[in-house]
Amino acid sequence: MTTAVIVASGPSLTVAQTEIVEVARVAGRCRVIVVNDNWRLLPDADVLYAADGKWWRLHWPAVNAGFRGEMWTCKRETAKQFGICHVDSTPRKVGLSRTPGLIHEGGNSGYQAIGLA
Repeated sequence: MTTAVIVASGPSLTVAQTEIVEVARVAGRCRVIVVNDNWRLLPDADVLYAADGKWWRLHWPAVNAGFRGEMWTCKRETAKQFGICHVDSTPRKVGLSRTPGLIHEGGNSGYQAIGLA
């Protein structure tokens, strides 16, 4: 089993924390999933997850030019539009999904990134 670090948005996230995560990633001690704009702090992360199609449309040029990992969303049309990876989701379930390839939405991309991990 591989350790996954989810770098989600919030006021407590610091640059020092992202530096520690990057050192661990480079050393092979974890895989890193960044959520939404946090790809700017860790452009070499393994995965970028953003659920919102509007976010992808707004940020696509910069993300496409600057992010080097896999890109994921739960919005099928957004995945098709930008040629990124898609994961199915359900908005009505609580907790984490036990079904491979299906995440529970939980109301935000950070929650969904945990399910993706």
